[in-house]
Amino acid sequence: MINKLVCVFVAFIMAGPVAYGAGVNKKSSEKKADKEAKAAVTEKINTSMSASEPNKKDKGPDRSSLNTVRDYYYDGKVDKAESLLDKILFANPGYMEALDFKNKILELKDKIQTFKISTADEYMLESESALRDGNFYEGLLFYKKAVGLVPEMNDTRNYNFIMADLKAQSLKYAPEDRNKFIDSVEAFRDGNFQKAQKILYSLSDKYNSLKFFRGLMDVYQLTYSNEKRTKPLYNKALKYFKSGMFEAAGASLGEALAMDPKNPEYVFLMEQIKLELR
Repeated sequence: MINKLVCVFVAFIMAGPVAYGAGVNKKSSEKKADKEAKAAVTEKINTSMSASEPNKKDKGPDRSSLNTVRDYYYDGKVDKAESLLDKILFANPGYMEALDFKNKILELKDKIQTFKISTADEYMLESESALRDGNFYEGLLFYKKAVGLVPEMNDTRNYNFIMADLKAQSLKYAPEDRNKFIDSVEAFRDGNFQKAQKILYSLSDKYNSLKFFRGLMDVYQLTYSNEKRTKPLYNKALKYFKSGMFEAAGASLGEALAMDPKNPEYVFLMEQIKLELR
């Protein structure tokens, strides 16, 4: 009997560690499975995130910024368009659409600058020729036009010399007419041909030397009326341009340029149209 009890006790003692070990192994397996499941979920999340990143890069920056650039460009605000493009390209140097737009603006600015310098040189030559002939009307008008296109051409000393010569010229007239003469020249210089014409006509009735300029006033008065005809054509062309109707824009603007070929605003838009039609 005692021997049986001893055997049972020994069996119980031996079975204990086995059961305990089985329990431990079970818990260890569960922990391992749990870790593997968590690792799988983490890997899945990382894979999903890494897969989505190339799509973000492909899309590039927010297109609304480039649309704003385009709006500036079509409105003739090229400097604003270029400034915003520089910001876009600083953040995204490889953004090809923005780079193409930047190159278009640089080409446009180069063409316009060439036109301005060439035209300003012509105006300055015409100014010098007119002033040599004592024609202060065209002399000052062409001088202002040249400086308006290329401000660097402004020479304060030269301009003051011209104005001093003009005042000396006015001494030929009666005191009450001197300021009128200067006012007529300054009005002509500023493009107010109607006012200049009115003053000159009243003075030329008194001074034969001024009758020569009556024909000049008539010519520029015609130029003034041409502006009233060309501006609607320009506005029409601009509307076509903004709508993407580049050929129609070019046709309308061509009519305006035929009457006013040196108008920088018209030339600028025509260069934009040419770039789009290329």
